[in-house]
Amino acid sequence: DLSYLKFLNLARTEISSTPDFTNVRWLEKLILSDCTKLTKVHESIGILKSLLSLDLGGCKILSKIPDSVCRLSSLKSFDLRKCAKVEYLPESLGNMKSLQKLYLDSTSIETLPDSIGSLTRLGVLSLKGCMCLNALPSSFRNLVCLQHMIVQGTFVKGRENNIYYKKEGVEVRASSLDLLAILPNLFCRRICRLTLTDYKTEELPDSMKNMTNLSSLELHCHAIRELPSYIGSLRRIKKLKLLCMELKSLPNSVGALKELVTFEIFAGSMKALPDSIGELESLEILLIRYNKLTSLPHSIGYLENLRTLLLYNCFNLKDLPASISSLGRLQRLSLTHCHNLKKLSLASVPQPGSSQPSALSQPLSQKMPEQSGHASLLQRLSSSLFHLEVSHCVRLREVNVSNLQSLVNLDLRGCDLLEDILGLENITNLEILVLPAPACALSDNFNERSFK
Repeated sequence: DLSYLKFLNLARTEISSTPDFTNVRWLEKLILSDCTKLTKVHESIGILKSLLSLDLGGCKILSKIPDSVCRLSSLKSFDLRKCAKVEYLPESLGNMKSLQKLYLDSTSIETLPDSIGSLTRLGVLSLKGCMCLNALPSSFRNLVCLQHMIVQGTFVKGRENNIYYKKEGVEVRASSLDLLAILPNLFCRRICRLTLTDYKTEELPDSMKNMTNLSSLELHCHAIRELPSYIGSLRRIKKLKLLCMELKSLPNSVGALKELVTFEIFAGSMKALPDSIGELESLEILLIRYNKLTSLPHSIGYLENLRTLLLYNCFNLKDLPASISSLGRLQRLSLTHCHNLKKLSLASVPQPGSSQPSALSQPLSQKMPEQSGHASLLQRLSSSLFHLEVSHCVRLREVNVSNLQSLVNLDLRGCDLLEDILGLENITNLEILVLPAPACALSDNFNERSFK
């Protein structure tokens, strides 16, 4: 008499069909894994009201899951890993109210039934290697207990997505905004790193505002024209990389990212940066590439912890704000292919009463030293800057480095119209000097001063 049997293991047997389960209705665990000849699961499986775990993993030629499996009201774990012939799940999947773990790795499932949103106890969903998956239903966001969603080598609408679990939290590498738009709020709050690559979508989903533990955000989204204001509420971000060629501006709220350390901007349509960028009090590295900027905001001088400022392919940039002299921790300044830059002076700051716009006149002026401190500002930059690269700035004619006493590396390659480097003879710590080739544009006066 097997009527009270609770555990049945038929793994790796050569059965082609499961037995009738009528006489083992108190079964709690059923293992049918790696039954490579199994083609049919008996309809009577639905009477196993006490079944807690069902393992069909590795049944390579099993193509259909009977609808009756959805009557397993006590089932907590359902494993279909490597059931490569399974293309769909029963529509009534949502009736399995107790289900906590669902493994669908390497199946041929194209869509998940809309009723999956009713699995309110589901905590683990594994879709690893589901290369045929075309879409996730909108009801997916109702999975309020979902904490582990395993997505590696999974394609949604033909785009690969990956989710990794690490000690510090969840890392998501998504190739479609469709995936982000339907992630449950609880799951979103566990994401610590997000890399999104979607070249067609123009707006970020509202669900991203729930990613309050995000520490790293990379957006490779060429069609996005603006970022939502809620970006400023993601206050734990330490690294922000924007590769968004149609991005025209940044919201003022970006200044609320007080923990931001690295900020990379690749935005071919951007014409200006917000003044609030000066509020990024933890920023150490700022990289700006491919844009339409003609100038930088004077508030950049408030970035007291900035150590590296890289300006690449800023073709329209004409000058740097005088407030840059207040960057007392700046060690590396690089301007490459800034074709409209004609003159670069790091030897002066605006004098009191000057008509030149100054960072001191901006709303955040309380963060800047008083006017009487101009000499000390200059002294701060001169003692910190070690590396200055001004390369391939094809219209540059003059560079003034008179006060950069700590400069070790000066790279001026490709500045073929350069006529003079003021103050070079005063720099005693210089170890590496790269001049334009040919250097024939340099004046005789420069040669006499610098190489006497």
